[in-house]
Amino acid sequence: MRILYGLTASLGILLSIATGSAIAGEIPGLRPLLPSAQSRDFEVTFGNDFLGRGGSVDDFRTQQVIVSATLADRWLASLDYSILTYASEPTPGRLDQLSISLGYELINNSSETRIDRLIIGGGLRSVGEFGGERIQNSAHKFVGSNIERLPYTGNSGTDITAWFDAEHYGLLQAPKEDGMLGSWSKGYWLRANSLVTSGGELDSSFAAYGVLSRSVADIWLGVRRDWRSGYEDPVLRETANAEADLAIVLGLRFGPLILETVQQINEDA
Repeated sequence: MRILYGLTASLGILLSIATGSAIAGEIPGLRPLLPSAQSRDFEVTFGNDFLGRGGSVDDFRTQQVIVSATLADRWLASLDYSILTYASEPTPGRLDQLSISLGYELINNSSETRIDRLIIGGGLRSVGEFGGERIQNSAHKFVGSNIERLPYTGNSGTDITAWFDAEHYGLLQAPKEDGMLGSWSKGYWLRANSLVTSGGELDSSFAAYGVLSRSVADIWLGVRRDWRSGYEDPVLRETANAEADLAIVLGLRFGPLILETVQQINEDA
């Protein structure tokens, strides 16, 4: 646990410098909802809401760090660390969340014109006190931001998770020599996933993007919809309500670097 805390603390401090909240967070225990036509054997994802249309507010999924890796042929693993806060009355508080998952690529069919993948898996999701207050406030002190004095709710425990992750990519037009975008291939990408816990929590998401691609870069634009249900703890419930929304998505990959903005329609995150 000390090794794990050291890793999550270091990554969390880097992420916290943005001093915002990640209201439209990824589903804990699943890979980020990103186009994955490009193979990524190892990936570190930072999530933070410092460019949301609603401004910077330290509530809900304040910070999220996801480490994903391919372990062997068809086997994948993911580790998620999230800091959750809710400052409003009548039930202000905080919780930390740790999730670990192992998945198996049941289907992986690829050709020059399409990609079809289906991954199934399971894991563990825990909530409790995992150093989130220290990480958040250490970063806030570093940048001169407000200190968040919120009590932990006292909720702790671990649930078993089961999930699936399905995606499809279709090529609409191969690269051509003429035109401003002639050297880019044009396609579309669909992805849906869902995770259920032994405690009755259900998280799902769906994304549909148009994608421009070439060897060193991808650009995508589309929509994403998230659903959350079954949460009882006040902090978990309010975070789930904030994350369940329709959003406009714009993303860019350049080499190994991926930047994506997810702008919610109703929650303004």
